[in-house]
Order: sequence, then structure tokens, then C-alpha cells
Amino acid sequence: NLETFSLIWLDNNVNKTEFNLKSQKKLRESINYLRTFENADDSVSYITEIKTEKVVLIISGNLGREYVPVLHDLPQLAAIYVLCAQKAFNEQWAKNYKKPLDRVNGVFIDTDELVRKLSIDQTEREKLENDATIPLSFYNRSVQSSTSLNDLFMWFQVFIDVLLRMEHPETGREKLLGLCRKLYDGNLSETAILDQFETNYQSEMAIWWYTRGSCHSRILDKALRIQDLEILFYFHFFIADLYEQLKQDQKRFLDTSHDTNLYVYRCHVMSTKEFNQIKENVGEFLSINSFLSTSKNKTVALEFVKRYCSSVDLQPVLFQIEINTLLETKPYSDISHLSYSGGENKILIMLGTIFQIVNVTFDKEYQVWTVQLTMLSENDDEFKDLFDNYTKDMGAVNVGSLGSLLQEMDELDKAEIMYRKHLEIDPVEGAASYTNLGDLNNSRGRYDEALEILNIALNIQQNSSSDNHLAIATTFHNMGDAYQGKKEYKQALENYEQALTKYNTSSLPMNHPNIIEVKASISKVNDLMT
Repeated sequence: NLETFSLIWLDNNVNKTEFNLKSQKKLRESINYLRTFENADDSVSYITEIKTEKVVLIISGNLGREYVPVLHDLPQLAAIYVLCAQKAFNEQWAKNYKKPLDRVNGVFIDTDELVRKLSIDQTEREKLENDATIPLSFYNRSVQSSTSLNDLFMWFQVFIDVLLRMEHPETGREKLLGLCRKLYDGNLSETAILDQFETNYQSEMAIWWYTRGSCHSRILDKALRIQDLEILFYFHFFIADLYEQLKQDQKRFLDTSHDTNLYVYRCHVMSTKEFNQIKENVGEFLSINSFLSTSKNKTVALEFVKRYCSSVDLQPVLFQIEINTLLETKPYSDISHLSYSGGENKILIMLGTIFQIVNVTFDKEYQVWTVQLTMLSENDDEFKDLFDNYTKDMGAVNVGSLGSLLQEMDELDKAEIMYRKHLEIDPVEGAASYTNLGDLNNSRGRYDEALEILNIALNIQQNSSSDNHLAIATTFHNMGDAYQGKKEYKQALENYEQALTKYNTSSLPMNHPNIIEVKASISKVNDLMT
């Protein structure tokens, strides 16, 4: 499921009547991802294992009495609808689960009535979830720069930079459409929107499409929230179009604005753990890793807190953002005239925009925490130095080198996605990614897979006209590691020696870590063979 919400229908007869099957099609127009279960234990297991989605559950009265108490308090459960034959009887037990979380949204004897109510509720749920979910990352200058939080902050900044600089061929749109058509097959309302997207989409309408609330924005927002790199690559042209349209419209907005300092607001409900991170990082940098919709009207922003369900583990937060309109920043603009729904005073801020956390105070009048942020200039000297220092050892900043950074951070699954995307973009120049994939498989103990991939890399490198002794040496080195992992020590020794020969003919100094490491491996293998 590439969206935030999943719909689960648990009933012994859910797939046994023509009426229920037709109802499933109607339900998918509200929540596309629908799973049906006839076995209660299977559904409970499925729901409890969900980590990155919100679940809306339809359950029969008989099963509800037994399983609602089991599922009700799960954080991934957003709502419950009881479909039964005895409304009054089931309302008696259901009312015990309405407060404080209000997750039982109704007891129904008419399926069509349930479908209508769920559709209305889902529109509000998605708006609340979108307002409540803002992916954040932090950079704390007072701690060692190689901490995982600082690494993740910097890595995502580089990733967005690479994504925006990638070529955006027409095939990108076709690939996204192909993905969406597969996911929404049988969903008549979304299929109609996809038809419109295929026929009418233009780069200068990117904001209109993003604010439409169709599958494009829902999938993109979730992918940004959980950093699903594979899906984000499908959207690279769309992200680039949004960036360019915001950048162009920012010029119009600033030409018509007479304020040196612009203040915008966004309410957010966050976990106590995430809120504590903000308090611990006052004075430090914060990156908002999604497109951020804000309002120039503080009162409008505060309305969100009133509508959101209270919880002891959630903190209501008002972001008060100060923007110096004279500084060169990531793009932002008043998109009221560009958005699908119109409206006034809507300021959309580019994803990955960096802010400095100025202060955190509690507003007793509105019972909300106020986090004061200032938008950072793209030319901020201190941050530019941090960024340059982070990327100085990357060589060419591209998809492949981003994979290497992820591998160093032990994010192996994400690193593999980056390496394979590098090979897809440029199979020849991306040959180093074959070597890196081999190294990655070595670290996973998949030595046969590593050798298969490394042989591809070696073939490309040896047939290249460029002087690439270092690249070949690295491949031989990794092949030696693979054979050592397989305990085939003779082959390991042969590859280590080939690696050392190539290292010696490269420009590396004799005390380079790679040379020291391969000499140590040769010594170790010789000991193992005696």
C-alpha cells in the first residue's frame, strides 16, 4: 500500500455475496487499498504488524464484540465501523469504545449507509492526517557531526539536490502513470483522474495537481514521510516541476509583497518524543522533509488543533515561521491562485527547506506549544560549510555516491535502491555501482550474488578505455572478500594479489587504508591456508 490509509473488512461472508463485492468497489473510491478477511485471527495478525499506515476497520457485530477490545487501542487503528443485523444490541457494547479515542464511528445495518458515512469521514481523516504528519530531521552543531541524526539530515539534503538535477525524460511520467494504473485498477474515480493526468498534465500545473488531493499527492506525501526512495524516484519529474513552479511564482509573490519579514503558521500534532527533540535542539537546524502548506492567518492555523483528537502522547504545536523576504532561500509562494481549491493566504514551502529553531514556549490562551522558526538562507555561510564538508569526500555527487553514503550509514536496503537506480540511469558510468552492490552483498553474506555482480563490474572496467586501475583494484578486493567468505581461500588470495597489484599502479599512497587492508587480508588468508 503506497497510501497512508488501509481499509480492512472483516466478516465471515465478506466475499460470498454479489452485493458485498459491489460494495467493495464503492469503498475503494474512499480508501483504495482494501483487504478482506473471513478469518479474524488472520486480520488481527495483519493489523498488528502494520507500521507505516493507518487502518480503517469494518467488522461484523459478532466478531466486533470479541475483537474490538483487542484492536481498539492500537495506534495504527484510525476508525472502526460495525456492520451488523442488530443495531440496538451492538450499539450497547460499541458505546464503551467511543471515548476517549472516538474510534468506533458508528453501527450500521445498511451497507450503503456505511459506505456514505465512511466516505464523508475519510475526507476529514485525510485532511487531519495530512495536517498532522510533517517529517522532520535535525542537525545539532554541538554534537559530533557523524551522529546518525546529523547524517540523515545531510543525506536527505543531498538527495533532494540530486533529484532536482536529474534529467527528467517524458518516460518518467509514463512510468508513474503505469505504477498508478496498476495500483488503482478497478477504482473508477481514481482511474478517471489518471486519464485526466495523462491527457492534461503540464509542468506549469504541478501545484494544481499536487493540491487536488488525488493519488499523486497521497502517494508522494507518504513516500516523503517514510523516505521510500524507490517511489520518490517515480516522482522525480513531479518534484522538479513543483520546485520550478514555486521558484517562478516566488518572483511574482515577492514583487507584489511589501513586507521584509513574512510570518506564516502551521499547526501540527506530534509525539512527545518528537516534540522533545525540538526542545533539545533550540538554536539548531531543522529540515522539513515534505512540501509544507502554511497560512498567513494564525487563527486559521489554530483551528486544526481544535479538530484533532487529544492524547497523552501527542503535543499540539504551532510553527510560527519568520521569512526574511530579502534572502535567497528555497522557494515558497502564495499559491492561492494556483491551487486546486483556491482560497486565500496559502503559502507553500519547498520540501527540504531548512529552519533554525529560535524558541519554544507554551501559549496558555490557546493551550498549544509555539515553536518559533526562521527560514535559513541558501547562502548561510555556516550551513554551506557544513554541507561542503559533508560532501567533500563523495567525488561526483550523484545517485551512486548517495548509495555509498547510505551504505556507510548501514542503510543497506536504501543503498541498494540507489545503486540500482544509478545503473538504470547510466549503465556504463554507473559501473562503480556494480562494485558497490557486490560489496553490499558481501556485508549481507550473499557471496555468490556478490561474485556474479562483481564479475559484471570487472568486465565493464577491463573493457573501458579509461585509466581505471583504482576501480579494478576495488573490484578485485571485493571479490577476494567474497571468496574468503565462501572459505575458498586460494581464489581469495589470487584476487587480493590482483587487487594489490592494481592498487600499486594507481595513484594511492602506500599508507592508504585500502592497501593496508588488502595486505592484511593476504596475510590472513595465507594463515588460513597453512
